[in-house]
Amino acid sequence: FRLEKDVSDEVFEVYKSQFDYPKTDLKVQVNKLESPDKKYQIEKFEMPTPYKSVEKIYGYIITSERFLDMSKPIIEFPSAAAIFNNKLNVDENMIKEKKYLLDEGYSIIIPVYHNTWGRKKIIRDWWPNETEEYKNTIIKIGKDFKRIIDFLETRNNLDFKKLSYYGYSWGSVTSNILLAIEKRVKSAVICVGGLMLQKSRKEIESHLYIRRIKIPILHIAGKLDGIFEFEESFLPWNELVGTPE
Repeated sequence: FRLEKDVSDEVFEVYKSQFDYPKTDLKVQVNKLESPDKKYQIEKFEMPTPYKSVEKIYGYIITSERFLDMSKPIIEFPSAAAIFNNKLNVDENMIKEKKYLLDEGYSIIIPVYHNTWGRKKIIRDWWPNETEEYKNTIIKIGKDFKRIIDFLETRNNLDFKKLSYYGYSWGSVTSNILLAIEKRVKSAVICVGGLMLQKSRKEIESHLYIRRIKIPILHIAGKLDGIFEFEESFLPWNELVGTPE
């Protein structure tokens, strides 16, 4: 990665424009679901995709009843389990897992992006490659991400200026692109991850995107990680990411 050349800002703007879409009405539907713990509210949202598809974007917002009037939003991106499994369970265990954040006044937004959970699977693993299918999958995921943030921006009970991101594993490496194409996210926590060593098409190469990320990031990495190796994956990420020291 240290030998890879950057592109000009003008060229990068062309790359980033792949994730643009017409700003049409959201046409979002929001319904409250029965929560297994009455101290917390679960809402399901659903809306058309910003690209041609018979599918819809959908997802969930979990909020403590104590903070329904105003909470700080965290948008998540899943691990690769979302590729290998077809059902997302928003249940008591999920609430317990996120309780430490919910009780501090955060809302957790759990989207079902293109190629995850119950949506159609185009790619069957999370390793980058140089195919058109992989590139188009990443672009649709990016458009879903931005469209969901369009929706979050309309919510009067979210402190939108404090929008943050959480990603683990696949959610960590996908943040390399998502945090570069969406300036409305103000901070991020990512666990494991770094730069993937497999090549993709140049117009979606992560090392070109992370140079344009400027927000504060807490990145938790393992020196003995067998997939995201510390020397080859994390350290180049840490050197190239555009966030000021």
